[in-house]
Amino acid sequence: MTRHTGLFNLSWLSLFLLLAALFSGCAALPKKSPEVALLNLQLENLSLSHAQFLAELDIFNPNDRVISIENIDYRLHLKGIHVGSGHSLGGVRIAAHDRSTLGLRLSSSYLNLLQLGKVLQKPGELPFVIEGTIHLVGFGNRQVSLPFRKTGNLPWAGADEALKLVN
Repeated sequence: MTRHTGLFNLSWLSLFLLLAALFSGCAALPKKSPEVALLNLQLENLSLSHAQFLAELDIFNPNDRVISIENIDYRLHLKGIHVGSGHSLGGVRIAAHDRSTLGLRLSSSYLNLLQLGKVLQKPGELPFVIEGTIHLVGFGNRQVSLPFRKTGNLPWAGADEALKLVN
């Protein structure tokens, strides 16, 4: 009879530990999605086949705990034209209520270049949309994916000024 009681207590203990692990996993998830803003966009290289841009994202963590971003998948549109997509080469750890930056490399195709040509020549404000998915490392190294979308305007110096910075 004692043997069954021991198994019964062991089952309750196992169930308790399983529930505690599940609830602590939920607590480790961020309550709010990180806020993403496009800080900077620079033309790095321009050729007849493609354009390469460097973009810098500002990421704010509105949560009460540290978040670890494994990587970010993204798509960038300038004035409604698809410029590039891909995912960041690295990640970043951001403390609670703090911010960090993450650099992205974008490559635009020849067809997009033709569409972007007139837009990038003139200085002024460039309307943009950047959207994608932030992949966070969650409890037990499980990945948590959160979508984001940000619109705004970037100051643009024009292609001539941007190329001077490259050379």
